[in-house]
Parts: sequence; C-alpha cells; structure tokens
Amino acid sequence: MRVLHTSDWHIGHRLYEKSREKEHLAFLNWLSSYIRDNEIELLIVAGDIFDTSMPSNSSLRLYYNFLVSLNRTQCKRVIITAGNHDSPSTIEAPKEILNALNISVVGRVDNNIFPIEDSNITVVAIPFLRDRDIREAISKESFSDINGRYRKALIDYYSKVATRCEELRDDNSFFIATGHLFATNTTISDSESSIYVGGVGDISADDFPDTFDYIALGHLHKAQKVGGREHIRYSGSPIPLSFNEAKRDSKVIVLDINNRDLDIKEVVVPRFRELISIRCKLDEVEDRLKSINSNLPLKSWIEITIIDKSRDLLINEKIMDISRDLDLEVVKIAVESASFSYPKEIVKDNISLSSLTPEDIFIRKCKEEEFNLDENPDIRDAFYEILSIVREDSHEN
Repeated sequence: MRVLHTSDWHIGHRLYEKSREKEHLAFLNWLSSYIRDNEIELLIVAGDIFDTSMPSNSSLRLYYNFLVSLNRTQCKRVIITAGNHDSPSTIEAPKEILNALNISVVGRVDNNIFPIEDSNITVVAIPFLRDRDIREAISKESFSDINGRYRKALIDYYSKVATRCEELRDDNSFFIATGHLFATNTTISDSESSIYVGGVGDISADDFPDTFDYIALGHLHKAQKVGGREHIRYSGSPIPLSFNEAKRDSKVIVLDINNRDLDIKEVVVPRFRELISIRCKLDEVEDRLKSINSNLPLKSWIEITIIDKSRDLLINEKIMDISRDLDLEVVKIAVESASFSYPKEIVKDNISLSSLTPEDIFIRKCKEEEFNLDENPDIRDAFYEILSIVREDSHEN
C-alpha cells in the first residue's frame, strides 16, 4: 500500500495580513493530482489543517473541496487528526458525513484505532493532546515540573495505545501512529531539553513505543527525522509560513508498505510563490528589486529591511514608487532599529552573558518589562518554538 503523510497546512494563514488562499488552493490542487497520478491509497494528515480554531467559510470551502476531489483518485482512506491550531469540534462536526466517504476525522483522544480495509495496516490516530485542564490543576507548580507532567502524560498515552495495538497484533501487522507535538532528537544539549511547544512536554525518539512501525508527526514546519530514526518523521508544512521557512524545500512523505517492508521517500512540493527577503541601503533597493525574476505562477512577495540611518520619513513611499510597475509585491518595509538592550540587572551587576542561557535573558527581560508570562503562556510557547528553529538552523550551518 502507498501512503502519503502530510501536516501543518494552516489553511487561512495570513502573512503580514496577506491572504495565502491562492497558495493553499495551488497546493491542494497539486496534492490531489499527485495522489491520483501516484496511486496513493491512504492519506494521513497529522494536524493543523487550519490556522485558527474558527476557520473562515473560504478556508472550509478549500478543505472540503479537496476532500471531495479525492473521490476521483485511488485513495481508499483518509485519516485526519486535529493539531493545536484546530478546534476538535470544528474538525469533527461533519464526522458522520465524512465517514461515508471513508474519511476519518479525530479531534479528541478516543476511538482512534483504524484498521485499514484490505491491508495489514492499522492507524492509531492521535491528535494534539490538549493541556487546559492540566494547566489549571498544576498552576502552582514550577515550570520544570509542569513540563515534566506533560511529558509523562504524553508518554503514558502512547504506551497505553501501544498496549491496545499489541492485543491486535499478528505476524503481518503494520502499525502507524500519528502525533502533533514537539519532539527533540536524542543528541540535543541539556539546555534544549526543556523546550516545549504548544504546552506539551517535549519527548525524544526513545520515548515512543517500539510497537509502531511508522510515526507520522505534525507541528514542526520543517520535514525531518526525529533522533535520526527513519520511521519517526515530521512531514513539515507544504507551504512556507514565514520568509525564513522559504529558504528550504517544503515536502510530503510517501511510504510504500509491502507486508512489513517499508520504503520512505520525501517528495518536494512545488513552489507557487517566491518569498524574498532583502536587506540593503535605500539607494540599492531599486536594483535589488529589478533583479528579481520569478517564473512561478503567483506574484513574488518581498520583505525589505533598510539599513540606512537617515531617518527618512518617506522611505515607504519611495519604495512603493519603485515597486509599482514591477511584477512583485512588497509586503513589509522595516528600518533597522537600535540594537537589542540587555536587561538592566545584567548590565548593572556585570553578569557574564556566557553564564546565561537565552531562556534566562528572555525571562529577565519579560520581568523588567513587567510582562507576566504565567498569564500569557502562548508567548512563552512562541519563544521556545523560535528558539528551537534558530538552534536547528545553526546546527545545519
């Protein structure tokens, strides 16, 4: 059986308040054609179908039109799980109708084991495990204890469903599990071991039960293995969700399963729009913009950082005049500001920066600015996600 693993579509996403609908439509049309042309029989979507828990009508229309298009393909079964951006109730609202089309949607962690008809494959569809109740129950505990509690709960859940799978096992069984979470690899430093994203404790490749022959993950936007394990993978987002993400290929993962033999292939998703970052002086902008030549179907989007210190109040107007007749769109203009100032207590007490982690500086700066992280857990989550991406990129370079 040929299986396609994808995740993190983020339909409805906006970049600098610009709609990504045309890119998502292009991707979903490509995906439908790829499934048809390559005889994909099982599609797994590991969370974050939408960018918000309340998707717009146009976002829902894109999603459902894609699912209907699969009727014209050889795809026999579709399994979709909710991510942290998705509302379980929205994902599951049309559940009975979608079941009639052999599309299973899982927003919550119950009734989530699906034997695939006419095959030896069983899919354990695990969505994002929500933590709201856990937060309330352990709000008095330290952050490290909370993170440990999340981690234990996550590991325990995977162990529990693995035990249920073992009860179903025969000599030819092939088990696929999904997940929407942050997983470390097994070679990270101690300073990275506390990173958590979306409120869930981070786990390593070693924490997943051996029961599962393939683990289809969502949440991180770069396609990658976990801990170097071939069978534990993030598919990544199919379109770049930021200008930084545009620097690498977007992918889906294709599995060829023959009895218990597994062949894994990464498939690069075509680019539909260029996202280009420019950092230069104001008098260099025109030449830089005119040198951009893209043959992609959608107009290029450009973000510009001006490094001039002239404080020219007409920078925006001048750049827009330059770009008006070009086949591109400038979506952001920024002027490089003064450098970041470290928290005053670090400067005053002459604390060595080498003795501090980025987390230490972040927490001290929030304290100085009287920003309450306990009341704004999403900001803490965003910091750790950005930190993980920076560290990941620095390892690659």
